[in-house]
Amino acid sequence: MGIFYKVASIYEVSNESFLALNGICWIVFGIIYMSKFEKPININISSTVLKYSLLSGSLVCGIVLFMKLAVELGDASIVITISQLSFLVTFPGSIIFLKERFTLNKLMAIFIAVICIFIFSLEI
Repeated sequence: MGIFYKVASIYEVSNESFLALNGICWIVFGIIYMSKFEKPININISSTVLKYSLLSGSLVCGIVLFMKLAVELGDASIVITISQLSFLVTFPGSIIFLKERFTLNKLMAIFIAVICIFIFSLEI
């Protein structure tokens, strides 16, 4: 997906058009995924669901916009890699809050990933 963000920035696609197209893709592919892989659900549009949907949609738009703006300023290989650092929070969070097992393999994977990100960021 990040590659498409970079292509859009190279061709100077407006942020508004890009967000609109991205939103349409999220909706269409979400419906396809839900109908193909999820159990049928009864969609009850309550005020809570509506508020959650608006908040979620706004956050996704923010992610998309800021990623596009970031790849306009830097190399996609570096910007996209660094933007995916959520695993550094997810790893300890899953151990603390979800009581997942802490293993040496998981620790080594985090260590290697951090080294890879550091190497990506070097100007050689």
